Amino acid sequence: MDFDKLSNKIQEAKGKYYKLILLISPFAETDTKFLKEASKALNYPYINFSLVLAGKLMDIPAYRRRSQIVNLLPNLVRGYSEDVLFFDHIEMLFLPDMGVDPFRALQQMSRNKIIVVGWTGEYDGKKLTYASQGHPEYKRYQGLTEEDFAFLTV
Repeated sequence: MDFDKLSNKIQEAKGKYYKLILLISPFAETDTKFLKEASKALNYPYINFSLVLAGKLMDIPAYRRRSQIVNLLPNLVRGYSEDVLFFDHIEMLFLPDMGVDPFRALQQMSRNKIIVVGWTGEYDGKKLTYASQGHPEYKRYQGLTEEDFAFLTV
């Protein structure tokens, strides 16, 4: 696995407004394996995002979660002292009850820290997808530029 390419993307992201790096793979186990190995090799924290988010949401009544998520996500990132965070298992962002646009939420979280995210989908230079069409978590984004995110295909 080429951790040098990822390390270069991390260095490049430091000067950007959005410091979001997507590790794109059509298979969740591929990006998970790469994220875990890269976090060890590059010495950055690996975070099971949905597990951490679920822990934060436990204290919030279900009827208030949608209104509280806007404040909760940036605070989640601020809770780590490191400048680079590796997020895996982002599935909770795709739950309709959360009421967020998953890509935009990750983008906003990456304004102050570099966020490297395992993204199960595809990017063809024009459109970014998450999951397969017909899957409940399926999302499709168009019109994104290199200012919106950086990516590596794993």
